Amino acid sequence: MSSPVRTNKELCMRAITHDNSGTVPRQQNILSHEEMAEGSDISVHAWRAGTAFEFWDRTVDIEQPLDRVHMNTYVGQLVTEYQGISTLRSLVRAYQEDFEGWTTYQFEYTSRPFKRAMLKTLERKGYHFPSGLTQNEKLVYPLDNKEAVRTP
Repeated sequence: MSSPVRTNKELCMRAITHDNSGTVPRQQNILSHEEMAEGSDISVHAWRAGTAFEFWDRTVDIEQPLDRVHMNTYVGQLVTEYQGISTLRSLVRAYQEDFEGWTTYQFEYTSRPFKRAMLKTLERKGYHFPSGLTQNEKLVYPLDNKEAVRTP
């Protein structure tokens, strides 16, 4: 029997509660690696080996030393969130905001399965990259070319 299909919004949401003092947020109902892998183009193994829940919902400060697990978690989270964006223009706008300031250097610290899933997400919505670019160069291309959304 297959599990019920979850929407991307459901995959990204979890309850936040507070301790008795009401000041310290604490996460509950964190999704399993299997649930994160659903519909993300990232394998369960990659989620388990390459991410940490402690980095969920934490942006990457590119001015600080980079951590591969933090980078993977950030990119993986955004791949999951981007599944719910309906238009290419909205997706590219969100991508440009979320990865502002990133260069190929930052993407070098991200594991291939997470980069590949992000590229598939952009391409599935209709983004086209110039030929001959490396994976990291493709990921930076929308950041360096903000004036237009590339379509065929």
